[in-house]
Amino acid sequence: MNRITLTIYSVIGISAALLFDCTSPADQAGNSSQLGNGRTAAMLFNADGTPATGAKVVFVPVDYTRQPGLKKTAGAVVCSTTTDSEGNYRFASVPGGTYNIFGEGDSGLSYQDSVPVAAGVAEVENDTLRQPGTLQGYVKLSNGLDYKTVYLLVPGSMVFSAIDSGGLFELAGMAEGTYPVRFFTLLDDWEPKDTVLAVVSGVDTLLADSIELKFKGVPAPRGLIVGYDTLNETVLLKWDAMDTALVDGFNIYRAIEGENFSLLTKTPLPDTATGYADGSVEIDTVYEYRVVARNRAGEESRLVDIEDDIVKTVSCSEVTTTVSWAILGTIGDTASIGDTVGIVVTYSNPTRVIREVAWYIDGSDTAIEKNVDSSLSGSDTLMYQWDEAGGKRVNIIITDDAATQWCDSFWVAVVADSPVAQVGTDTTVSINDTFFVDFNGSDRFGAIIKYRIDLDGDGTYDDSASENGRLTGEASS
Repeated sequence: MNRITLTIYSVIGISAALLFDCTSPADQAGNSSQLGNGRTAAMLFNADGTPATGAKVVFVPVDYTRQPGLKKTAGAVVCSTTTDSEGNYRFASVPGGTYNIFGEGDSGLSYQDSVPVAAGVAEVENDTLRQPGTLQGYVKLSNGLDYKTVYLLVPGSMVFSAIDSGGLFELAGMAEGTYPVRFFTLLDDWEPKDTVLAVVSGVDTLLADSIELKFKGVPAPRGLIVGYDTLNETVLLKWDAMDTALVDGFNIYRAIEGENFSLLTKTPLPDTATGYADGSVEIDTVYEYRVVARNRAGEESRLVDIEDDIVKTVSCSEVTTTVSWAILGTIGDTASIGDTVGIVVTYSNPTRVIREVAWYIDGSDTAIEKNVDSSLSGSDTLMYQWDEAGGKRVNIIITDDAATQWCDSFWVAVVADSPVAQVGTDTTVSINDTFFVDFNGSDRFGAIIKYRIDLDGDGTYDDSASENGRLTGEASS
């Protein structure tokens, strides 16, 4: 988390346009607190007890507030002066009211709160400059409020600060003391939080408990996720379930190509809804979505901006696996009983890697063969033979790296057509004569892949061949 602390005005660093010189002539200087002659006076010391020479002293009304984009409190007078060589300061006339007194010098800061001034004079205690301290803490918000709309204000000072994106706030370089603090947003759905925070000289303090702002509006849906189902060309929205005692339903808003949001759901979704599918999208278009809850009065929650709520639609063809078939060792798609058939599937996907190719025969749920792949395109071959005639179905299931399964099938017609072997006419030979057998064969629907030959008729095959040809034998009996 990146911490960003923005202190817009410091305690002492006040714009000259806001200051009024309330000091008295130099010959009225003193070295102790006084009330008389219409003057307010006191002394500032360094931490070692020496006079704080040339220190800045500011009187700020306790009801002084400064907010982003707003002018200072109407009628507020902020008085400023500087201590002399003895550490003395005085004001000739300070308007009646209650003031916080801030001092700033080379050795540190000082702070007195809620000092009353009547008829231009006050009994002000001497003070000592000490090392500044820092106070940090976290603001806790519900219902998806963006922290960039939250501010911290210290009434009776020139301090207000933004809250960083993670809810962290910081009062840096503050004089030791107890400060009234207000946390507020620029939105109407949260009540401001008033509290008191203490700063300790020379100490960096982190609050143990968060500061929580009370929500008073219609709660906004949380956990919104926007995704795109490319295969079905549909935008999918999901969000966390909400308390049905607080909401009466949901509306979906959509912006197209950066235009203004418009209502997408003509009828509100039920209060139990946790998702929505938008199938009314066009290809190659940018969409942005918001989900709002509504109460029974028809009031809606805010349009909460989230990360990754923008999608660009693409055609389903970008993720579709295409399949083509071929068959080897047959005439057309017909094979004979017992023929070994080579079934070839060729596949391709433009963007998704193919992970597995699984083969299934005749509607079986068990794969007869599975092969692993890791490419966008390829081919696979199944060698198979059937022992009975009929229409035979070969199923293929191709799984891509998005776990999408692509199914296709191919039919093979198996017929009762045995191959025919030919060895010529019968020949008469004598014992120990050499003879020749010319053999060949045919198969209407398949391809002959093997010949087995019994030369002496004893039922044992003496030789084999993969193609037709001539075999030489000898008549032994």
